[in-house]
Amino acid sequence: PNIKVECNGSYQFGDRLFGCWWEEGHGELDFSGAMINSCDIYFYQAVQSLELNQLAEMFVEFGFGKPSKIDIPGEVHGLVPDKNYMNKRHGRYNWSKGALLNICIGQGEVLVTPIQVLNYLNLLATKGLAFRPHLVMVDEPASNDIPEIKDETWDRIISDMRLTIIDENGTGKKAQPDILGMDVFGKTGTAENAHGESHAWFIGWAEYYDKKYSLVILLENAGSGGKVAAPIAKTIFKEIARSANTL
Repeated sequence: PNIKVECNGSYQFGDRLFGCWWEEGHGELDFSGAMINSCDIYFYQAVQSLELNQLAEMFVEFGFGKPSKIDIPGEVHGLVPDKNYMNKRHGRYNWSKGALLNICIGQGEVLVTPIQVLNYLNLLATKGLAFRPHLVMVDEPASNDIPEIKDETWDRIISDMRLTIIDENGTGKKAQPDILGMDVFGKTGTAENAHGESHAWFIGWAEYYDKKYSLVILLENAGSGGKVAAPIAKTIFKEIARSANTL
């Protein structure tokens, strides 16, 4: 995470050019800088130290590629591509490690549901201790799979998600409600869409006194997550604080 990568707005892998959302480039960044600025180039380079199946296994540990088991019918699995899937879809020799560059930023063949993303977010917020999402009140909610992550890794991710909100360059700064006693953590996303405008994401949670409140915002065909989804999160966090203070 302390290794620095130079982002000049694009990255060449083989005969393909992969762009960063910030075409002018972010300059030299470490992991924290990449999180704060949502820099694609950093992750394009970092993921090359992994194999596709290693990445897929980590996705699955955090609940992707399988139902969250929320207590409503009709939930779909989503998709976490591994080598076996890519070989079946593209043929053994018709895809390369370059596929990792799209997959590592949640694009390419990856498919997720908002409920899976909420479960992922809750695991991050609690260092793996969150129950599965559920709607009906029960005495014992369903336990979750606990990802095997080092304590310092949990801490680093949580710290950087806080910086994404409070840093002057943070792509999630428009989600900051500026409420005394409320700390917000988050991450923006802008998912490219071959059929139109990008989908705007914001995921995050607020710690307000002794409680945590998490939310996932997905706006289809709406554009930038930082510009469009993050301000909605700010409104919701303000309403959470207002409601908490009137109870």
